[in-house]
Amino acid sequence: MTTLPIMIYNNPLRTGFNSQVKKLIRLVKRFPQIVAFKEAGDSTSVPIVKKN
Repeated sequence: MTTLPIMIYNNPLRTGFNSQVKKLIRLVKRFPQIVAFKEAGDSTSVPIVKKN
């Protein structure tokens, strides 16, 4: 566990994995140290995650 700020970076072309919006929202709600989200895949998920 860390108290440092964390940024989640979703880059499916590089990793071969695409984070699901529901899972991202759950992570952000559970870990207050997540302060940023960068999306390199489907940009339509950004407003959804930001709103929740």
